[in-house]
Amino acid sequence: MKTHTFSITCIMLLFCITIISCKKEVKPKGGATKIPEKTEEITQSYSVVGWRSNLNWRGNKILESHAGKIRVHKGNLSSSDEKIISGDFEMDMKTIYVTDLKGKEKQELEDVLKGKNREDKDSFFNVEKFPTARFTIIDSYIENGVNFISGDLTLKGITNVVEPFAIYYEDFPEDENKVWFKSKKFKINRTDWGIDYGSKNIFTDLADNLIIKDEIILHITILLNKTK
Repeated sequence: MKTHTFSITCIMLLFCITIISCKKEVKPKGGATKIPEKTEEITQSYSVVGWRSNLNWRGNKILESHAGKIRVHKGNLSSSDEKIISGDFEMDMKTIYVTDLKGKEKQELEDVLKGKNREDKDSFFNVEKFPTARFTIIDSYIENGVNFISGDLTLKGITNVVEPFAIYYEDFPEDENKVWFKSKKFKINRTDWGIDYGSKNIFTDLADNLIIKDEIILHITILLNKTK
């Protein structure tokens, strides 16, 4: 009887040890131990200083180009030390401004881009129907000491992803609570947002002097005010 009781006790003890051992480490299929994702703490927060912030653009034809800017009138940015965590920026499309022309030529091109004339309303941006554009950061990483971001650009009611481009900070000497947030030049294909006017890929029979290249060259110069 004692031997039988001892055997049952040993079996129960081994069973308990097995359960406890299994609880120590749970491995997913494939043998790798799953490491919980670390939540990044926001260490800096910023708001956009609208009157000093711009999205700079350049559009090209076959033999000429034009450049200008659009006001980034509000937005915010958060980071964890050097890494960008989130950001959201809104552009006022009614502030489209041409920088390489003067007088009548400048005004005429701005009117065409804004869609002020009935015949040009949908050729480019139609700012009465779509008064704002928005860029929201969806990913960021640091590579060889350089910050890269990518994001969703909503333009004319259409949202597409902008591929990663390099950004950097510059000091703002007049105020230590402010900092410049700038980018290297990057490109988007305007036809992805329904801006087809003058595109050889859309209108294949266009004469060379009417062709406008699909790629728009962009870079940002945004002044940020520290809020944290």
